[in-house]
Amino acid sequence: MFQAVSTGPITNPAVVVLAHFKGEDVSAMLPKRATWAGLVVAASKRAEGSGDLGKIAEAFPTGAGEPGRVILVGLGKREQFKPEAVRSAMAAVARRLSAVKAPSALLS
Repeated sequence: MFQAVSTGPITNPAVVVLAHFKGEDVSAMLPKRATWAGLVVAASKRAEGSGDLGKIAEAFPTGAGEPGRVILVGLGKREQFKPEAVRSAMAAVARRLSAVKAPSALLS
């Protein structure tokens, strides 16, 4: 699936991955200077952006220096959150990153 996984600073990731809880405001978790914040908020309002565990919504920023794709992945309801939820959500993200052949990703 992946040829390599490494950690460290990524200056210009191809993909930014954001995880969120169902029913919570996505805008509060976005980076302060993200010019693509409005796109992510709009993605969170689509059916697939519900925050249900493992559901993925995507946004596609177009500005210079921005990631080519932002993946918003659901963690389910906060009050029902368990560590296994992270595994399920990240498995969904890994499948999506593999499918789009993303060369780099920043998990936030």
